[in-house]
Amino acid sequence: MNGATGGAIAAASGGAASAVISTQRFILGGPLALVDRDTFLRIISGNRDKLLVVHSVIKGFFSEKHIYATNYKGFTFVTKTKEQLPITPDVEAKKIWLPPSLR
Repeated sequence: MNGATGGAIAAASGGAASAVISTQRFILGGPLALVDRDTFLRIISGNRDKLLVVHSVIKGFFSEKHIYATNYKGFTFVTKTKEQLPITPDVEAKKIWLPPSLR
């Protein structure tokens, strides 16, 4: 499979994924909310067994940016960090497509 859609987050969030999935691209759908690192960790902390977490790295010339996404109560929450979060993602995507307003 070359990619997945945002609906895959909702479909897979009914149970925890047993292994990390690798995909070429991941397209987020539905209402999106950009949140800070601590808010994202709080959202997933109490619901980790029910949520699918997607991770992607954007490598720049001097730095890298980590993007994480999860679906919770019908919203897709996204955070961007300079450091990797202390969690194990369920999906490692080579790219997560974000609308221009969230880039």
